[in-house]
Amino acid sequence: MERKEPRKLLFVMSDGAPAGSYTGHSHDCLLAATRQIQDTSPVELFGLGIKSDAVEQYYDNYRRVDDLSDINEALFDVLKESVSYVKR
Repeated sequence: MERKEPRKLLFVMSDGAPAGSYTGHSHDCLLAATRQIQDTSPVELFGLGIKSDAVEQYYDNYRRVDDLSDINEALFDVLKESVSYVKR
């Protein structure tokens, strides 16, 4: 938040839900944290699911990759899309 750049992007790569569960304390904490960032922070948050759909539960803007060799391409695609992305 201290950086002077006008836009702040945060990319999170994940291989599943916290503690391997869609319920419980870890799930609730991650959901609360991502909601707070997405709803009240100037940081633009993006999730990249690695062989996992869990990112859909936590991030408004996300992408899934099934082949690890596609990670770089997916990250660059999300970055390119973010150039025209306007935070709601």
